[in-house]
Amino acid sequence: MAALTWSLPATQHHTHIRHVQSSPPAISLREASGTNPEVVASYYDQKTASILKKYGPGPRVHFHLGYFEEPLDTAVEADVLRQRIRRAQEDVVERAARAWDASREFAGRLLDVGCGLGGGSIYWAQHCPTDVTAVTIAREHLPLISHFAQQAGVGERVHPVLSDACEVQSEEPFDAVVAMESSCYFPHERWFQHLRRLVRPGGVVCLEDTFLGLADCREPFDQYWHTRIETVGEYVRCARAAGFELENDVDLTEGTTDFWRQSVEWSRRTLAAGGVDAEEAERLKKSILWHGYFHEAWLRRGIEVWLLKFRRVS
Repeated sequence: MAALTWSLPATQHHTHIRHVQSSPPAISLREASGTNPEVVASYYDQKTASILKKYGPGPRVHFHLGYFEEPLDTAVEADVLRQRIRRAQEDVVERAARAWDASREFAGRLLDVGCGLGGGSIYWAQHCPTDVTAVTIAREHLPLISHFAQQAGVGERVHPVLSDACEVQSEEPFDAVVAMESSCYFPHERWFQHLRRLVRPGGVVCLEDTFLGLADCREPFDQYWHTRIETVGEYVRCARAAGFELENDVDLTEGTTDFWRQSVEWSRRTLAAGGVDAEEAERLKKSILWHGYFHEAWLRRGIEVWLLKFRRVS
């Protein structure tokens, strides 16, 4: 049921999980370079190899959170952790598909904005009667999306496009728009106004993303991910101003919390195994610190995760 009024929830305590990192690691001014599209594009181009190593090999490669029904023991091999994380990521997509009634709503023309390496686009093409325009800002990802879509047997229905989210052009309206942990990069008011020009009346905009729960988490989160995180309430305001109403919401915060603990342990084990160059070793060390902080932020609901479904009503 759609929530019409949003407020900051009380802090929740999970005493059965060890808190890993209670304050954000230091970050340099060079790293804290904001949400400039060129910076974001370069950031993701540079992460391609590490994304494939941790979340590959494909064809459905996801670069987003995973859902865990309960905290799982991390005293396992790195490859077990990696397979577990990948399965949890697929679980998020499957939960989204059910919450959004994707098999019905994603019929016709679907716009997947911020599609990463195309894991979601391929899933929607495989499970829905849809033709997917897969938009990315990372040029290096375009041939990989095409390759993975061909490998999955949906190459004719997944069409990679290089574009900023607020500059997507189309001669025909889209029936649905989906964004999996990408809308946090967009200027929300401008993006929803742009979607009004792209989505047919009655069409839907479906988001799976992170949202601000506590004010002290805004700056660290945005600095690390180069995002512009906002509250669910701010999304609802921007959507309504553009003629979209919130129709459905599902809270995934608790179920995605253990993702960070599993990720930290995978990085630790990968680092301990050796065989990585100095640059990759530093990246893994940084990841361990920050993912530990995010685990703590999720535990106290400083950052929340929601599935949101908006419908164009005017």
